[in-house]
Amino acid sequence: MPLAGCVWPQLADLDWKGAGLALEAREANGSDAVGVSGAFAAIAETGTLVFASGPDTPSTVSLLPETHVAVVSARRIVAHMEDAWALARAELRQLPRAINFVSGLRAPPTSTRRSFSARTDRTACTSSSCGTRMPELPQSMAV
Repeated sequence: MPLAGCVWPQLADLDWKGAGLALEAREANGSDAVGVSGAFAAIAETGTLVFASGPDTPSTVSLLPETHVAVVSARRIVAHMEDAWALARAELRQLPRAINFVSGLRAPPTSTRRSFSARTDRTACTSSSCGTRMPELPQSMAV
């Protein structure tokens, strides 16, 4: 049985079943194992993801599920936090009610934590396996 969860509406048409995920385009609830969202930007200096809340970008998708997968275009990776704020001011006509900055702690190298990374060839890797083919990204999010 595939992992079940939620996905942002903009990413719902991707082949998540082919990646072993049963995702629905909706806000998250307490029973979702996986949440897949886009990110407004990523900050290289701190490894921080930036999320701008809105009707089509529910914050619950990145905050409630146990596992969160964020999709961010390489063009939206900025060097510093100040650059992320400048990007938000330039692109968003009005700042949303919430802009969330999400950073994680680094685990020791011997940790058995699960990690996920997406490479430009769309092959997903976790600590226990590598080779799952990720769905094609929409052109607006492609690298």
